[in-house]
Amino acid sequence: MASKRILVIHSLWPHAQHGVRSANIVLFELLREFARQNDVSAGFLKVRMDSDQELSPEESNSLGILGEEGVHFLPPVSLPATASIKPLWRKLFPTRIVDFYPEVAHQDIVKRSVIAFEPDVLFIPWSEIITAVCADIDIPKFAYYGNPDPLSFSARVSFNISHGDRNIIRKSRELLRLHFLKQLHIGQMVKYEMVGAVDDSHAKYYLKHGHPNAFYVQNVWMDRFGESWKTMRQNLEIDRPVRIIGNIGKLNGTANTYGLEMMGQMILPALRRSLDNIPYEVHIFGAMHPHPAVVQGLDRPEVKMRGFVEDIDRELLMSKIFLCANNASAYKVCHTRYLHAWSLGCCVVGHVDASKSIPEMRHGVNALLGRTPEEMAQWVRHAVEDKVLRTKISDGGYQTFKKHFTASRVVPRIIAKINQKLSFGITGR
Repeated sequence: MASKRILVIHSLWPHAQHGVRSANIVLFELLREFARQNDVSAGFLKVRMDSDQELSPEESNSLGILGEEGVHFLPPVSLPATASIKPLWRKLFPTRIVDFYPEVAHQDIVKRSVIAFEPDVLFIPWSEIITAVCADIDIPKFAYYGNPDPLSFSARVSFNISHGDRNIIRKSRELLRLHFLKQLHIGQMVKYEMVGAVDDSHAKYYLKHGHPNAFYVQNVWMDRFGESWKTMRQNLEIDRPVRIIGNIGKLNGTANTYGLEMMGQMILPALRRSLDNIPYEVHIFGAMHPHPAVVQGLDRPEVKMRGFVEDIDRELLMSKIFLCANNASAYKVCHTRYLHAWSLGCCVVGHVDASKSIPEMRHGVNALLGRTPEEMAQWVRHAVEDKVLRTKISDGGYQTFKKHFTASRVVPRIIAKINQKLSFGITGR
């Protein structure tokens, strides 16, 4: 039986080293596992944007690893810079997908490379731009998706309005853009035969808006150390002051903006009351600067603004608690940070609504989930004081990660969906 050809397309290089975006790591994990499947020929097409840099030594090393696994790398394609000057009426009424993603104007460049590879399926992970560029290619397509632009854009507009943006013209323009973006986005997604949403609530969103084959499929992360995290944690974990991680990822990201506001205004005061006689620190990691509206709430002596760190794994292993406030707000999405924390045996404390995005998350099994900031703070104290409880949650999180969120588990599920939809004869090892 001839191998079925799956072509993965993205604007980032797959990369498994420290200090890179989560999308790079997810790409690497997915591509490697695709290549390990029987009767699958995996290819990768890098779509260069105007500001792309040359390959770093670390990126070259990762590509070499994938090449040895059998991934075929197509020559990268470059999209020309697109003029941003538009007539005023087009800015006010962006009724075409190219008005939001100018790269679509050069979709034929990508299409030529795609057709030359003769894929059976296009696989587009985590990229609004590439999703839009490839939507009209007449080849079966699988969108591996999370946190779509219309939802994050809507959340940013709502945040700005609720925090005193009184510019009526700007607010009206953004709301009008959001109206068109929502319609255009759904129009693009229905061109994809399969939409695997890594957030269960987003799968329901696409089904609600008429996609006939949207479904939940798990996100992935890498198991960098295996079960040796236990020994590493014993050697690295800091006892006093208790170290709590309160954020990883870009500080100005939409979900982090909501989460950091909740952290500063409600959770940090609750922690002070709950941990009144226990010395502790809350470490905030991430590049960029937080939204001005959340800065004041984080200006506390127990909060350590650490910025970007190269070895975030080490920081996670040094910390007793991974406290994630993002899904405590009105904006709820799936995050790889939960998987990252589980992969290193962190004791995860979060909001109960995190399970709406990740249904495998269960209170008392792999996380400690509260309904209010006070409950979340109390669970932090229980975990700090009760090593047996903390160890149970740490082990439960790692086992959940291994069972559901590694590429070796997720990729066969993806292939099964492709098989079901297109009657492919693809089997795993």
